[in-house]
Amino acid sequence: MLSGYWIFKMYEEKYSSYQNAYWTYIRSRLMRLAFVYWFVLALAIITFFLTNALLHADSWQRFSLAEILIKNIVILGLNTSPVIFLTPAWSLDVEVQFYLLAPMLVLLRRYINIPAQFILSLVVLGIILYCVPVENRVSHLLLYLPFFLCGALLYYSGKVFSSRSSQLFLLAAVALVAINLLAPGLRTEFLKKDLPLFGLHQYQDQVNVVLALLTIPFISRK
Repeated sequence: MLSGYWIFKMYEEKYSSYQNAYWTYIRSRLMRLAFVYWFVLALAIITFFLTNALLHADSWQRFSLAEILIKNIVILGLNTSPVIFLTPAWSLDVEVQFYLLAPMLVLLRRYINIPAQFILSLVVLGIILYCVPVENRVSHLLLYLPFFLCGALLYYSGKVFSSRSSQLFLLAAVALVAINLLAPGLRTEFLKKDLPLFGLHQYQDQVNVVLALLTIPFISRK
């Protein structure tokens, strides 16, 4: 949501006035991300080979080393790589996909406004969740687009939250976490993924969605 808010805000208020708005924006995003990522990735690859590949050399015969390196370096498609050297970098794959798409969504506003785009993204997400088994899902933009567009909705609405509202949402988040940690019937499901509760799968993810929504006042506040 934070990325959605700031990327739409940045593109509308800064890059949209440039002659080559899209490519200027893309270069700016990549310059901020790429070199730091590649430096840390190089360290991770060296460490990985020293601690894992040499100990489990046979496992590499099952994969294409070129495919693994390309996906880890390019970032796009990283979540489909059989080996991810920087595990937390899975989210960068989704983030880069959004960077590429965001300006097109801004242009699409002329025909389909942001609330309609948000609703459509929810419909697509619902279809994916209903039709694709959990074990077959790959983290990609369509799974997270509603969150990005939620940030966009906040930006275009011009809504600004007071400090009091932010504090109340924070208290609600703390209470939600406390209840899930302290209630015997919820603790296990909250701390472990893929366990059904009340007919819902991935209960932990459901709670995480609510916690994410409770951060909205901190994105746009006085």
